[in-house]
Amino acid sequence: MAPKFAGMAGCGPRWHSGQPMLPTAAHGLAGARCRWCQQPLSVLQRLRGQHCDAAECRSRQARSEVLSARDAALARITGPASPPPERVLWLRPHHDDGHDDERVLALAPVPAGRRRALRAHLRAVAQAPQAHPRAAELQGYADEDPAPDALAQRVCGFCQGHCCRPGLGRRAFIDGPLLQRQAQASGQALAEVARDYARRIPAQHVQGSCLYHGAQGCVLPREMRAPVCNGFACDRLRQGQAWRAAQPGAALLLAVARGAQVLRTQAVPPNADG
Repeated sequence: MAPKFAGMAGCGPRWHSGQPMLPTAAHGLAGARCRWCQQPLSVLQRLRGQHCDAAECRSRQARSEVLSARDAALARITGPASPPPERVLWLRPHHDDGHDDERVLALAPVPAGRRRALRAHLRAVAQAPQAHPRAAELQGYADEDPAPDALAQRVCGFCQGHCCRPGLGRRAFIDGPLLQRQAQASGQALAEVARDYARRIPAQHVQGSCLYHGAQGCVLPREMRAPVCNGFACDRLRQGQAWRAAQPGAALLLAVARGAQVLRTQAVPPNADG
């Protein structure tokens, strides 16, 4: 019995004696190279795509395909007004587990154990502030609180505080210098300052984030926050600020995506810095 595809010209591989005959160099596949590492591709690799079988190249190809699908999804949402890719600030979603509505932060009760641990930390810092110096990686953040520019307010408000997550394991970055600064500013004893921080721990916080991270942002006033909390700027924010400095009149688009799925967007008009 003749093979199923024997009489179908142009449909699938050619067959000879019951076996497929793969295309050869004569079919235009000679000299093809992996788009990532530039290594020569075998005929089978070229038929499958434009990359080799190396793990890094497969990973880069998969990432490229996700980004292309994401950009296409954004274009469908924004239509003709879609900005060029270099004018889109892509931010990470808060909920990598597929939370139903990315616009709504998932709140959870503050665990009793974490509340006790933070209170104990505050008492220890108040009793011996010199034993809780500022971490070396935080030395570059000044105590003076620079007022955030309009772009930072927009980006941070849209992001909703992804950078606050490390504060969960770092006890909101509260250290001896911070309590001493607050004591000097308020005229209170260190113990009273520590109790003030303890009283401000909310009943609920953003799940997986700093205990002071509430639905509307940090529940602490700016003057009570650690310098890193007021001074940190993520890579995306710095990128947007650099774009604005280079082209003050250009609009930006903020977007959050999970894989190829665009979850939400917000346009930043050219006059947003005013």
